[in-house]
Amino acid sequence: MDALDRVREIGADAELTEEQLASALQKVRRGLLPDPAPRRRARLWIGIGGLVAAGAATTAVAIALSAPPAAVIEAVTPPPAAPDVTVTTEPEPEPTTTPTPAPTIPPVSAASVLEGAAALATTSAGSAIADDGYLRIDHRTEQLVLYAADAPNSPYNASRESATAAWVVAGTYSTYIPADRSGEWVRVFQPEKQLLSLYGTDAEPLAADWLAMTLKEVIVNRYQGGLGDPGDETYPAYGSDAYFAQMPRDPQALIDWNRARLIAGNVQDLDEGVVTVLTQDLELNAAPPDLRAAMFRALALAPGVEIQSVDGDLTTIAFHYDSYEPRMGTMTIDTRTGLVAESTSTWLPGPGIVPESVPGHRMTTTITVVDSAP
Repeated sequence: MDALDRVREIGADAELTEEQLASALQKVRRGLLPDPAPRRRARLWIGIGGLVAAGAATTAVAIALSAPPAAVIEAVTPPPAAPDVTVTTEPEPEPTTTPTPAPTIPPVSAASVLEGAAALATTSAGSAIADDGYLRIDHRTEQLVLYAADAPNSPYNASRESATAAWVVAGTYSTYIPADRSGEWVRVFQPEKQLLSLYGTDAEPLAADWLAMTLKEVIVNRYQGGLGDPGDETYPAYGSDAYFAQMPRDPQALIDWNRARLIAGNVQDLDEGVVTVLTQDLELNAAPPDLRAAMFRALALAPGVEIQSVDGDLTTIAFHYDSYEPRMGTMTIDTRTGLVAESTSTWLPGPGIVPESVPGHRMTTTITVVDSAP
């Protein structure tokens, strides 16, 4: 039976006092019987969300009993009849309790986290733009290398399913953005690599061979007014004021603008491409505040966006892509500052030697303001 319709007996007949018993005895002799004490019933309500409120309702139940015929005593003059006394027991009023509703906590969603980041983007904490000197963005990369001797084009071009060995290696580079965006931009690549994990057969010597082919010295690149070639009005330097000036501030229009660029570049998965471009632009922290806000709101419109995990101030949002091969991207937002702290990109893993929790690529960013660049 539904709990909303369950009814219990919560009372019992009351016991009579000596005085009530004596009075009742007289009534029996006269062929009368006192009404029984009323029974009480209670209804149990179970509210939405597991909240339970109990409200008791008392109902007097009258039980009518047929009186037996009056007794006749021969040769005895009956005493004067006692005045009729009607004994009634009023039901005790039950206290009325109004249940206190639980506080309403709005559900945390990817859209609400991204909207919070958009709001913070317009503040100094969320924009992270240097007023003087340089904005320094330290990028730490983690790359999963998959090896199979018979992989197409290169033994390091294996899939998770076909790899016989694999390893994760970390490296760093830094970007220096001047307070005056038309000034000199500097990007520094460090040669040091850190081997983080090994998987499969002969992974250690194979990883050593791969590391022997990587960068061995510090590389410093200098640019003017942005990263890369100065470009022109159609293709301005990446990160420059001109690059961001051409972007719409409406979230949907911003998505459409980026899709058009990707179509021109023959990118196959447009959904993934748009998320990747917006993520990279946010990680660079060079866009003006109003555009950063539009970028976060545009990401909220991506299909399949959802919260993956929450760790204190860090919320990780996942994006799923299924156009031609299953992939997943993530973005970790510091909800205290509205800055992007980390991103990952992964071919969704099948059976293989690498645990599912290991992404194909991870980028972690740390932002500081410094007086000078190398």
